[in-house]
Amino acid sequence: MTVFRCVRCNQPLTAPLKRLTAFPERPKPVEQEIAPSTVSRGCFAIDPEPFGAPFVPNDDPQEPVAAMAGMTVHRDGAFLKSAGPKDTVVLHPDDAIGLHYHTGRERWIGCCGPSGMYGPNQLCACGNPVGTLVADCLMQNELHLDPRRIWAEEMRAAVKLAQP
Repeated sequence: MTVFRCVRCNQPLTAPLKRLTAFPERPKPVEQEIAPSTVSRGCFAIDPEPFGAPFVPNDDPQEPVAAMAGMTVHRDGAFLKSAGPKDTVVLHPDDAIGLHYHTGRERWIGCCGPSGMYGPNQLCACGNPVGTLVADCLMQNELHLDPRRIWAEEMRAAVKLAQP
């Protein structure tokens, strides 16, 4: 089991979570509904792909690529790709503890919830921007923790010794 903590203040950001061995298939979004979370409660997965802002032009600007959470980003006639961090920790949004919403309104742009397109929108109590919640009806439903702003504490399971 793993607890993720803020690198700045050491505050726990999650309860103990179990690591999934493979990244799960993302549920397909349904317009005007929040999709089921990509990761089940009590678990986390590592997304090996770059995630989120900033976005940069794709090598072939006419070729659609997944820019974040399996979604494409198209601006000014070109497809963009993510230049955000690789290996983000993806968890069920309800498994986060002690996080606060970023006060910047642009961080919350979305139709039915935050798209996550404009940078981290989840802050530790100390103000460290530790994650990005993606929970819009046109996107996935997942919380990405930035591996540069967190650390993982491995929890040892308690072993009950047999009584003589």
